[in-house]
This record gives sequence, structure tokens and C-alpha cells, in this order.
Amino acid sequence: MKAGCFADSSAWIALTNVKDTHHAQAAAAWKRLRAENTRIVTSNYVMLEATFVLTSRGGVRLAAALRDAMRASDRVVIEWVTPERHESAWIEFAKYEDQGISFVDASSFGLMRELTIRSAWSYDADFSRAGFELLA
Repeated sequence: MKAGCFADSSAWIALTNVKDTHHAQAAAAWKRLRAENTRIVTSNYVMLEATFVLTSRGGVRLAAALRDAMRASDRVVIEWVTPERHESAWIEFAKYEDQGISFVDASSFGLMRELTIRSAWSYDADFSRAGFELLA
């Protein structure tokens, strides 16, 4: 399996919600990542955030479509934010206190650094501001 990228909630939301402005781009990225056998890492915090947004925009069926897409791919790995990772996220969060970074994004940055993942599948510019490469 090819080296991984980190999938942010913005990517999962765009992939699942056909009304999202980035849907076509996300669908193409999903197809490309799977074809390239890329390991797609995300976190339970990201999944919680994506599920909340999808449910608020389209109900449980939309959130369930995300679950189904993820289950259909053996390339998706959900990393759990353990109590130790949660505490590390607070350190990341404090670094960006003047930039309006969300706690979930801060936890993602910490996880990416821990796992030495440099690429983010995201439509959120906060990832590039934090020094990560956004997938095209």
C-alpha cells in the first residue's frame, strides 16, 4: 500500500454530499486514491465532526452513506484519539489560538505529525497554514 494521506472532515463531507461545492473534486480524489492504493488515514474525531455535519445537512442517510463508503474500502484507517493524543491536541490547539483553528483540526495536525503524514485530503486551508501539503 502506498504511503498515506490524512482525510479531513471536509473531504468526507464533500465526497458524501453531492450538493457540496467540492463534491466532484472529492469524488475524483477518492477514485484516484483508491486506484493508487493509497492508505487513507482519518480519526474518530474527524468522523464525529463529518457525521454531525452530514446529519445536519441531509439526515442520517447521508451520514450512513459515508459509513458505507468507508466500509467499502480496505484502504481507510481510522486512528483513535486516545487520552494521550487528546492531551497532545491541546498543545497543538494552543499553537494556533490566534488563527481560529478548530480543536478537531488541531488533533488532526498532531496525529499527522505523530504518524509522519505530510499530505492532507482536505478542502480546509488550515492544513496548508499548518505546513501540510493539500492533495490536488
